[in-house]
Amino acid sequence: MLKPLHCNEVEQVELVTYMFEKEVSLWWDSVLRTVPVVYVWTWEAFETHFHEKHFPLTYHNEKESDFLRLRQGGMTVAEYENRFTELAKYTPLILANELMRMWQFSEGLRPEILTNMCYASITN
Repeated sequence: MLKPLHCNEVEQVELVTYMFEKEVSLWWDSVLRTVPVVYVWTWEAFETHFHEKHFPLTYHNEKESDFLRLRQGGMTVAEYENRFTELAKYTPLILANELMRMWQFSEGLRPEILTNMCYASITN
């Protein structure tokens, strides 16, 4: 989720939740009724709560599987890299380790591109 610019965390949450409509607005109102009035929503707490409700674990598991099965196929390298980056956020352990990230990326490349990378001794 994108953060509003030039705001502290409390203002970020206020700005984002102000834009909610329909069911999401009703959900947020119910959340506010269940927490003490003095509770201050940090961006991290809000984002975690929002994702738990609107992106359940099954969604994250599906995206992680998509990431692990990702192959370049007919995509350009740039398109593959964009999709890789988009799905990588669902695999924080792989993202945290540069060698694992490089290995996973290279495993999905078309064989002829991977062969050329090996000849060129590309290491990052």
